[in-house]
Amino acid sequence: MPRTGKIAGLVALAAYLGFCALHTLGRRTAPEWIPARALWFGSWEMFTLKDDSAHAFEARARVDGAVVPVDLEALFPTQWESGSRFQRAANRARPVADAVCHAICERHPDQPAAVELIEVRWTRTPGVWEPDPPERATRKTLMQWSCGQELELPVELR
Repeated sequence: MPRTGKIAGLVALAAYLGFCALHTLGRRTAPEWIPARALWFGSWEMFTLKDDSAHAFEARARVDGAVVPVDLEALFPTQWESGSRFQRAANRARPVADAVCHAICERHPDQPAAVELIEVRWTRTPGVWEPDPPERATRKTLMQWSCGQELELPVELR
C-alpha cells in the first residue's frame, strides 16, 4: 500500500473516532443508522459516559446488645485492581447482600446477633481524591440480617 493510502486510512480512522466521541459523549446508544453496534466506539461507556457518583459499603453488628462498626476489609481481604471485592456495586442486589451479611456473621470474631449492611453514596468532586466518604455522603440501609437466619443461596451463587 502506498504511503498516501496509509495516511488517508489513518485520517479516516481518526475522523471516525472523533465523530463517535463528539456524537455520543454522555449517550448510551448508537445512532439508528449504524448497522453494527459493536463497531460504534461511542457506545463503550468506559470511554464516553462521565459518572461522578461514588459508593461504598459499611456494616454494623450487634454484639452483646451494643452496635459496633465492622471492619469489612479485615473480614473480606480479597483485593482487586479497582478496590476491595465487597465494594462491588453488585452487592446492592438482594441475593448478594444476603450472602454478604451471612458471611459477616460467619467471619466476625465476636459472633454478632445481627448485622446491618449500609450503602454510602456521594458525588465525587472532579480532580479531588477522596479516600473516605465525605461528611455530605448519604447512608441507606440495604439489609438487616439476623445471624441465626438460614441462608438460601440463589441459583446464581450455587
